[in-house]
Amino acid sequence: MKAAKPQAGKRPSERKSQRETVRPIAQKFEGRWRIIEMLDFDQETIDEDVPAFIEFGKNGSGEFQFVLVQGEIDARFAKISGSPCVAFCWAGHDECDETTGRGEATIEPDGTLAGTFFVFQSDSYSFKAEKASKGKAKARARR
Repeated sequence: MKAAKPQAGKRPSERKSQRETVRPIAQKFEGRWRIIEMLDFDQETIDEDVPAFIEFGKNGSGEFQFVLVQGEIDARFAKISGSPCVAFCWAGHDECDETTGRGEATIEPDGTLAGTFFVFQSDSYSFKAEKASKGKAKARARR
């Protein structure tokens, strides 16, 4: 494994850590996003078990559920071509079967989250989500 190259012309105390550089990007994703659209599914199917969502925590952890697929997320945040993006791996269940996969998403100019879940050696599911309001998220947590 190669060591990271020092930032040219800067003293170690002046260099930003990767965590400091990525943190502002990660903050844009933090919280619960309500999945409002998925290719090939109507909203009733998307929300079959619970209102579909994807959620990112402060440390890159998270969770999601749509249709009968649910799992935990391990995410990494970056900026690609000027757009905030997230790539993640996940582990969970599709109905009763254990499964894993990966995913990716970007924040669109209109503020929505657009991405895809990929199931290991199986299907892929494109989605669009809106940031859930804090009031709605608190109400769900009380249920």
